[in-house]
Amino acid sequence: MPLRITIDAGCLSYPGRTGIGRCLESVLPRLLRIAGDRAEFILLSGKPLCNEVALRLAGEGRLTASAANFPSLYAWQQTGMALRLRKLRPDVHYACDGLAPPFAAAPVVALIHDLLWRRHPETLAWHVRAVYALRARATLSRAAVVLAGSSFTKVEALRVFGEAANKIDVRRCHGVDPDLFRPATDDERAGRDPFLAASGLAPGYVLCLGNLMPHKNLGLVLDALALMRERGQTPPVLALAGLGDARAICGRLPAGYPRERVRCLGYLPDSQARESRRKRHQHRVRVVGGKQAKQAQRHPKHGSLHGSS
Repeated sequence: MPLRITIDAGCLSYPGRTGIGRCLESVLPRLLRIAGDRAEFILLSGKPLCNEVALRLAGEGRLTASAANFPSLYAWQQTGMALRLRKLRPDVHYACDGLAPPFAAAPVVALIHDLLWRRHPETLAWHVRAVYALRARATLSRAAVVLAGSSFTKVEALRVFGEAANKIDVRRCHGVDPDLFRPATDDERAGRDPFLAASGLAPGYVLCLGNLMPHKNLGLVLDALALMRERGQTPPVLALAGLGDARAICGRLPAGYPRERVRCLGYLPDSQARESRRKRHQHRVRVVGGKQAKQAQRHPKHGSLHGSS
């Protein structure tokens, strides 16, 4: 008999993709390929799925989607999902946002991405903060396996939860789609100019992909570029791709910093995100010395600015 694995797929029910949703959609096809016929996968959500990857896999019969239509995903997660798990009796339940329903009728594998509900509560709706405040510690205590994608996240969990967070296993488990993020082919390199012309960029910029929110620590990137300028170097153009308040980012620039060297591209579709990444700056900048070094030590997840080499 194949293993029955249920997955909390609420993150795949948002019309706009979230970071957790991108992670799950990247992992799913590879998880199915690795498992083969040794496991069956059931996606559970309090709202109909709208993610293209999940819908395609369900349409191909490679997994099953079981969705309700409840006003709040988080409320259903803690009530309706618990009832669904009792009916399905899975061998494993994967809580991809670090939250499991009470009395889940299966061993739980939980993935903690961050502690945003504690570090930057203003970025989340009140009911989301409430569910995390009530259930995050309980999930951590009850889960059979708890994963985190960085040592930084584990350190934060230890500060919040104490010794209970020692069970967190740090793994490289962030989903990155290799079909999207891979070296360009010769034919794809020939298509660079239209993107550069449309965005007003020239090759050799630094790219940040992600929403423009406080927990992305973009202030440290701006400090690094300002430090380069103070040392007589010409900092590369910084291209920001993602949803958020671009004016707040520009307002964070040091006095006298040339504003034209920061470009806000907005949310990019996959095709443009792929092209933007292949034309970025071709080096790595690591900030050393002074306040920047101290910040990097406190926040190892965000201590460097990456390009390619």
